[in-house]
Amino acid sequence: MRYIKDINEVNLFEDPPIRPHTVCNTGWWRRNYLEPFIDTSRTSTGDYRPRMRIMLDEELIQSLRSTAGGYPSYIQHLLKYLYQSKFAEPAGKGFIRRLMGSGYVEYWQWNIFEEIEWRVSNGAPLYEVIAELKARACQILEYEDVNTSGWRKNPEVEIAWRKLRAEAIEVYGGECAACGRSKQFEGVTMHLDHIIPKSRKPELALNFANLQLLCEDCNMGKSNKYSTDWRASARNIKPRKIRGLKG
Repeated sequence: MRYIKDINEVNLFEDPPIRPHTVCNTGWWRRNYLEPFIDTSRTSTGDYRPRMRIMLDEELIQSLRSTAGGYPSYIQHLLKYLYQSKFAEPAGKGFIRRLMGSGYVEYWQWNIFEEIEWRVSNGAPLYEVIAELKARACQILEYEDVNTSGWRKNPEVEIAWRKLRAEAIEVYGGECAACGRSKQFEGVTMHLDHIIPKSRKPELALNFANLQLLCEDCNMGKSNKYSTDWRASARNIKPRKIRGLKG
């Protein structure tokens, strides 16, 4: 594993946590009302490159408010970083109001809010979520880093994997995304599955958005033959109680 830049220098709204060309379902936690549009306007290089974007209006920003009526502190920080990336200046008084109606944001930029909010509201430590998102933007994983023989040989990879595994068990509730069984109630062994197998996309091996909980039977059957994402189906069938956000 190597890094293309210092993780402390990563700006999440300028360095995509998941590169646009990477095929991975990162949006299953999104709200249903979001309707991205395809922008085919000319880019700075003069070509027409379709980009998925979302209008940054008041309704969208207000959706980030907690049940207490205010914005959680970490959401405010994220909005400040987004403001700086859009206007190239520090966020001052009234910056949230200026963001409302300021145009569009890239689909991957808004996904940062969606993913962080969902993971934190389901019990994940904020600082670890931010660290993992930043790592996605600058770390390069090769197959030799994550194959069966090398998976446990790199302490940095193993530590990152243990943190992701603990978070996945916490936020997914310990139930198999495919069949709904759990160790607690049915006594099955649980595995953390790479939706897109790491043999095909080693760069996604330490990517939370590419992970789901499966029981041993479902995971062994899936193996590296399929890339089925069972998470949305599991949530629709057995919705979990979402814990409130703390500001």
